[in-house]
Amino acid sequence: MKMAGSKYTPGSAGQIPVQELLVPLLDDVSLPEFGPGPILVGVDGSKSAARACSWAAALAAAAGRSLIVAHAYSVGDFRGGPDVAAQSSRDEVARWLTAIETGGLSEQQVEIIVASGDAGSALVRMAMASNASLLVHGAGHVGAISQHGLGRTTQHTTFRSPSPVAVVRGSGGPVAKAPLVVGIDPADLNVAAISWSFALARVLGSPLEVVVVSDDAKAVDIVERLLEQLVRPDGPIVELYPTEGDPADELMNRAADIEASAVMVGQKRHHNLHGRVLGHVPSKLLYQSRRPVVVLPHP
Repeated sequence: MKMAGSKYTPGSAGQIPVQELLVPLLDDVSLPEFGPGPILVGVDGSKSAARACSWAAALAAAAGRSLIVAHAYSVGDFRGGPDVAAQSSRDEVARWLTAIETGGLSEQQVEIIVASGDAGSALVRMAMASNASLLVHGAGHVGAISQHGLGRTTQHTTFRSPSPVAVVRGSGGPVAKAPLVVGIDPADLNVAAISWSFALARVLGSPLEVVVVSDDAKAVDIVERLLEQLVRPDGPIVELYPTEGDPADELMNRAADIEASAVMVGQKRHHNLHGRVLGHVPSKLLYQSRRPVVVLPHP
């Protein structure tokens, strides 16, 4: 396995309990296949949605998956009742889609589905019903603004979707064979999320850079040992990049340096007086990253 990145120096021995980090390594770690389900992208007619749709289409084409273009609508916005509202909404999406770059996918590989209700709930329902491998939407597809400048749609999908959620803020850039970045927190190893990042890199033919932000050499060593269990001869090229600093900033900087197609990070939820909130790192990435951010659910 390649090692790259800045040098790191040992921290205090008790900074991260090594015994706790060893627990995930005691089990047999298997490398899953990228899900066979479609890529589902939520759209609302905005420029942000157009960018998200183009990125999702490119990913679907590179991964050999179909694309579902999903839209949430309000029945009250149409005359004629629920059936007319659904058909009118579907027709609007179809017209909008003619101007969107769909990555060379054929008409048979692109499906339009619509559902009534608020965007977050509707997208999660449609993703679950279609067994989507990935739920994608734009950063502008957010509704009212809430925690850290994130919208309610983003908060709802990242909390409720059983599949990973990608939020696209910038143009996205190339997908096939482009580098991917995944951040790993040594204090809370999300093995399922790490394995999923390997599976995505493999299906896209992309190199995977694993960023570990820690000044504890023992913690970095634990991560390296975990990665050694996941590396396969037919898997992606993997590089470990240990560094120090603010985790979100380091992930964004590294993604920019290697022109990554996306930044992946495990979900870490907290509770406060206002209810559930995302952790600092995914929240900051979702709000600031100019590259697509994939939030991987915690089992």
